[in-house]
Amino acid sequence: MKVLAFAGAAFVSAALAAPAQGALECGDTVTGDRKLKHDLVDCPDRGLYIQDDGVTLDMNGHEIRGAGDFGIDMMSAKNVTIKNGAIRNGIDTGLVAVDADKLKLNNLDVINSGNRGVHVTNSNGVTIKKTVVRKSSNDAFFFAQLNNATATDIAVAKGDGTGFDISNVVGLTIEDASVIGDDATSADGIVVTENSEDSEFTDMEIEDWGGNGLEFDVTGSGNVISDVTSRGNEYGFSVSAGTVKIRRSAALANGDDGLLVNGADGVRVTKGRFNGNDDDGIQFSPGTTGAVGDNVANNNADTGITLPPSGVIDLGGNSASGNTNLQCVNLAC
Repeated sequence: MKVLAFAGAAFVSAALAAPAQGALECGDTVTGDRKLKHDLVDCPDRGLYIQDDGVTLDMNGHEIRGAGDFGIDMMSAKNVTIKNGAIRNGIDTGLVAVDADKLKLNNLDVINSGNRGVHVTNSNGVTIKKTVVRKSSNDAFFFAQLNNATATDIAVAKGDGTGFDISNVVGLTIEDASVIGDDATSADGIVVTENSEDSEFTDMEIEDWGGNGLEFDVTGSGNVISDVTSRGNEYGFSVSAGTVKIRRSAALANGDDGLLVNGADGVRVTKGRFNGNDDDGIQFSPGTTGAVGDNVANNNADTGITLPPSGVIDLGGNSASGNTNLQCVNLAC
């Protein structure tokens, strides 16, 4: 049974045009370029193992499913491409890749993982495109010790744990992403921790998480949030450590503050919308530093924008109206 229809499925590499190889089966080690010929069902340990450099695995619209530890397991394999298939149901982690420089994932669907959907660590130059993780019990995506990685046109659907659990990354870009939780039963949409720096999160929708939509608790600097909408979470954005620029982003109808900055320095918030939240639109706690400019904070259940008496620069152009308590504290609106 084929589960997905993929453009470009008719592509056949030169390696596959060589003398025929037997069909891949549960637990096989993939060597050279291979294409799945049928589904792999009820694999007892792992679906497939990749340890050689330069492998391309075309799942050819098929799936790996059933009980086991890993759908696809990679260790110290460089320049590997995995594309065009699904991993589902009862597997602990859909895909795990360690020391996987120049890994490319494209057109994958990871469904009902018992733990994590996609786990990638200690790797450089990773590229992930058109990949969806659905109903993962823990982290949908787990990224750690990544340098110069890019994830584009990806999604988390009905996540129960955390959408993206990210730590110790440098130069990570996540763009064109939909990150949807399962309301109060889920944790946080995106959590970025430890020494993460020079990373950008852009053109994203983050919705329906029981915790924070996007949380930064980092020691690094140079991180940017741009064109991100965080809606229907507990907090829209939370920054407790690290230097972050938040621009052209929105926190709408969240259960607490739209943006809470608590314990962080140098957070700059510009051209944002923070409307209809159940506490403040924007709140910088005492002792924080940063700057705010050209933001709108309307119809929040407490104050529109709250800044400490000193430390946060009013860049001007901020406006607030319709808030239940005060419009603005310690800045001009």
